[in-house]
Formats: sequence, structure tokens, C-alpha cells
Amino acid sequence: MSNYLTRQERAVVMILRDDLCSIRSIAKRLCRSASTICRELQRTNGSLSDVE
Repeated sequence: MSNYLTRQERAVVMILRDDLCSIRSIAKRLCRSASTICRELQRTNGSLSDVE
């Protein structure tokens, strides 16, 4: 599996972060590593702009 998230996965991450879910719980739901989720959040600064 790629280290990059799909647009759909990014949207899920943003929704779950808005719901105050932890990075580890998001990673578990998406079957991804927590570091992948963390890097994605750092890369996008938690913004939805690259999802839409």
C-alpha cells in the first residue's frame, strides 16, 4: 500500500480530526500507520483545501 493517502482517506482523516479522534484511532480505522496520518496532517496543516 502506498504511503500517500487517497482523497477519500484525506476526507475521512479531516472529519475524524474534527470529531477529536486521535491519530492512532484514525490510523487504525484506515488500516494505516499512525506516522502516515501524522505526516499527512503536518503536510496539509489540517486544511481541507487539498481534499475538495
